[in-house]
Amino acid sequence: MKDTDILESHIREKRKVVDYDVKSFTVALLTQLYTEGLEENNNKIYIPNYQSTLVWDKEKQSKFVESVILDLPIPFIFTADVPTQRLEIVDGSQRVRTLAAFMANQLCLESLDILNNLTGCYFEDLPVLRQRKFQDSHIRLVIFDNADENARLMMFKHINNLK
Repeated sequence: MKDTDILESHIREKRKVVDYDVKSFTVALLTQLYTEGLEENNNKIYIPNYQSTLVWDKEKQSKFVESVILDLPIPFIFTADVPTQRLEIVDGSQRVRTLAAFMANQLCLESLDILNNLTGCYFEDLPVLRQRKFQDSHIRLVIFDNADENARLMMFKHINNLK
């Protein structure tokens, strides 16, 4: 049996204390903050270099969009407020990229399970009322206030089961 004092000391030594806040952004605002300034790498919400490129295939992206349209609960997007006054995406880049692609009419929906009549549709093909409802859907963000680069990378690796 291990000494519980040693175990507790080890946990306290390795643990990262991070303050955070939870905010709700509309899909329209989230995608705007991601896409505006993207080309110049000056967007308010950005994807850091340690994140992979878009790895979701069209089917997975389409099913995520379908979930948003159906008002299903969407997992939190984890971000960190960095010294440049930008929000770094720690987890959720696939979701943000998918939303941005769909809103920019770059993603054609395919292989939908429930809303199969939307297969073959782009954002612009939706009725205007449905476009507005989609844009007004809320996505929750956890915003870490004082997470240094090591803490952000550790969170990313643990959330995504990476070594």
